[in-house]
Amino acid sequence: MELVHKRTYYHIQREKIWNINEEHFAGNNKNRYCSFFDSCGQNYQDANSGVLFPPTEVADYILDYLITGKKDAEIAHTFSYNPITVVRLLRDIVWNNARYIRETVFEEVRQEFFPSYPSRQKGIWVISDKKYIPYWYKKLGMNRDSVIFELELTGKIHEANHASIRLTTNSLNFIRKQAFKYWIGDDIIANKEIGYECIFEGFVLVKRIISIEECLRESIQNTNVQFEISANILRNFSDLPKWMKLRLSKELFAPDMVYSMHGIAHTTRVLFGTVLLIHYIQDISEDIKEAIYYAAIIHDLGRTNDDKDFTHGADSAELYCSKIEQFVSDKSLQTQILNAVKYHSLDDSLCPQEEQNIIWKVLKDADALDRGRLSIACDKSFLRLDIFKSETGDNIIDFTNRLSLYSENLTWNNPYDELIKCITENSDILNIKIL
Repeated sequence: MELVHKRTYYHIQREKIWNINEEHFAGNNKNRYCSFFDSCGQNYQDANSGVLFPPTEVADYILDYLITGKKDAEIAHTFSYNPITVVRLLRDIVWNNARYIRETVFEEVRQEFFPSYPSRQKGIWVISDKKYIPYWYKKLGMNRDSVIFELELTGKIHEANHASIRLTTNSLNFIRKQAFKYWIGDDIIANKEIGYECIFEGFVLVKRIISIEECLRESIQNTNVQFEISANILRNFSDLPKWMKLRLSKELFAPDMVYSMHGIAHTTRVLFGTVLLIHYIQDISEDIKEAIYYAAIIHDLGRTNDDKDFTHGADSAELYCSKIEQFVSDKSLQTQILNAVKYHSLDDSLCPQEEQNIIWKVLKDADALDRGRLSIACDKSFLRLDIFKSETGDNIIDFTNRLSLYSENLTWNNPYDELIKCITENSDILNIKIL
């Protein structure tokens, strides 16, 4: 913890809550994050009837239904008995309660051992360096309409590594140890990864409002290398719907999945990623390229939710098992496509060695390149293609990470054309030069 005087920091919000030249004081009342727990209910509202149910009753209803296969006649007209919806609700409740417990325990430890430090319940979160803004912008699930404030702070501040506050459902004593490390700043010495956060109490002067575009441009200015992309890559992607027998469109997805984290935006970027990666692979035949493109389109079409689902690859392969022959005539390639899709959702160790071919490798790596949409940086140490051992591979990761952020608000009515237009019109922000 330290005292700061008129020092510059940055703050991210989903909406414009302050104006330039306004002065505020942080630390008197609960902040927006912790106030949420005072006003947020945890009841389940049935999507069809609108009736509210306590989550404990919901869990009993679904459990009894899953065991017996019978619905309670007294509530069947108001309760939809949708297990996936209920599990999602219970998951959200678990994590909301985990957040509440974490903040309560962290405050308990602060009051007992570090009473002079700023409170996580009353202070505001700020960022000490502009270069961390893209990380937090994604981590907090912001969009291009969100606001970044440049602030001048005078007061007390504590900086710690984000790793220290990861959610857990372990014991309270475990969380107390976690909290002590956070307040003592232990991880800021042991772990130098991006993810520092600061909690501040004191006077806040709003100096200016910054757009995400400006932050991206500044990060580009600090990068010595601009990624040069051949126009042939963009052309090859644009030409896919002219000759492929399966065209990417919204109609391919389950209705609830079209605009999901695994919907058409993600699949379009994965398909583009395959075109991009194939450009750098030597001696790959046209029929193998075609197989990879089909695998990219199909790979998530069997999904019915955005949860961590290890079987969605198998579900997607099963969905297209009887259709694949309409697109590819070679029996061997049909099998390789379906197996690549099947095993893409599993850990590499669970994929048979004989199935770890170029189709599977490109699909897995292209899928991983779009992890930026999940606020998770793509870790190149887990990628499989040799290109990621080179500077070009680093440039591909940086470019696709920016692309996942900057293409999130497209309509996707014409996915091929819209993505290419996004790339060409925003090449400066994407840090690329089209040759």
